[in-house]
Amino acid sequence: MICPKCNFSQPDDYYCAQCGVNVEKYLQKKRKKRFNLGLIITVLSIAVLSLALFMSLQKNQKKSDISKDASTETRVAQRSPSPDKPPEQTVPSRALQPNESARRRSGNQPDRTQRTTERAPLEDVAKRAAPQSEPTESTLTSKQWFDRGLSLDDDSDSEIAYYEKAIELDPKFAPAYYRLGAIYFRQAEYDLAAENFATFLLYASETDRQTYNIELYFSPEDLEAIREATAEPSPEEVEQEVPAEPTPVEGSETAEGVRTETSEQVESIVRFSTSNGHMVVPVLLNESRNTTLLFDTGASITVLSTDLARSLGLRAVAGKTVRLKTVAADVKARVATLDSITVGGLSRSDFPVAVIDLDLDKSGRFDGILGMDFLGNYTIRIDNQTNRIFLTPR
Repeated sequence: MICPKCNFSQPDDYYCAQCGVNVEKYLQKKRKKRFNLGLIITVLSIAVLSLALFMSLQKNQKKSDISKDASTETRVAQRSPSPDKPPEQTVPSRALQPNESARRRSGNQPDRTQRTTERAPLEDVAKRAAPQSEPTESTLTSKQWFDRGLSLDDDSDSEIAYYEKAIELDPKFAPAYYRLGAIYFRQAEYDLAAENFATFLLYASETDRQTYNIELYFSPEDLEAIREATAEPSPEEVEQEVPAEPTPVEGSETAEGVRTETSEQVESIVRFSTSNGHMVVPVLLNESRNTTLLFDTGASITVLSTDLARSLGLRAVAGKTVRLKTVAADVKARVATLDSITVGGLSRSDFPVAVIDLDLDKSGRFDGILGMDFLGNYTIRIDNQTNRIFLTPR
């Protein structure tokens, strides 16, 4: 399919792999906008035609009155007495002409009060059609800001700004946190999504929990586990850990590697192959094992098969599990940590992955799934003509 928003070509899916938009909702919104625009144009056209017809009728009425007055004055002039008659007889007749003309005009021309009553319905219609004055932004409540964002429903920066304004006015307004979490999840900003969903659970009432189903994205039990598994140390934390353990050389190299990766701004090119309609990319694990993983922008966390994890000597972290949603059922997976993972020259160190005993591909073309916990740090551009993926650090 081709994304209607960014024209990105991809297999059929609910969401665009490049811009993350919900394709069905986006198309429905466009159709709704076109319908509203057509309705507005139709109403305006009818109003303009009605006004033009009214003005035309008024103009024709005035012309008719003028022509009748002119014909009346002509007939009166023709009936005026001859010069043989004394002047005192002609004066009264001429004095009566304006009154007669006025009477005839009053008989033919509609009264001013009648015109006013005819125009009154049109003025009432215009007043009813005029938009009511909206409240200023300074007087809007958090609920009104939230409703503005809800009316957009397009995952845009404007919608995010409306929800943030609602939270600014009421920091405990739970529905705004839920909507922000859903937007960030669709935009592959999983850390921000988990943070907003956790805040939603903190402030949500029982009614809010029933209205907004958070398990469409994360289960409440998994929120904290996923945030811990995907969290990376900040540069400040790395710099504090290095002097605390000066003896191991590997720790300082790892910290230096993390700082270098975050500052890298070079675009990397990854060539992919296809397996049963899916994209498969080469990956280097722990700088020693070359394998292939399924390139999946819909997966929130990277997954390795149990056999691959065993061959790498990975050990699951005690007490850490994550729940993965599959087509068949929800599956609990153990969490292990890779020393490094490299895709197209872009590397990450101390990288958490889910280990699961699942038949990912019967053809054996890939041994796991490369998820958005790795891909979410990069801008992704896919060229289906040359089978290349362009990754640029954000």
